Amino acid sequence: MLMKQLAKMIDIESNIPIKFVSKYNEYIDAWLDMNNGESFVVKEKGVVEALRGYVHRKETKSKLSYRTLTKGRYRIWKLNRNK
Repeated sequence: MLMKQLAKMIDIESNIPIKFVSKYNEYIDAWLDMNNGESFVVKEKGVVEALRGYVHRKETKSKLSYRTLTKGRYRIWKLNRNK
């Protein structure tokens, strides 16, 4: 009985879109705009890890490769998965 009363007090809504916001969105957007063989440099290992996770979960046609240039600088390449 109490649950029915509480349910009437709470306005339940459906089909409300939710936008995923990440502090790495600008890097993900850059990744999506890149062509095969293109690269860019970042200054945080967290960016590399965020992109690696994104590519692992979402990308099927391309893969990510990265190299440490110096301490705190990383180059990220977008490569064709078939090669």
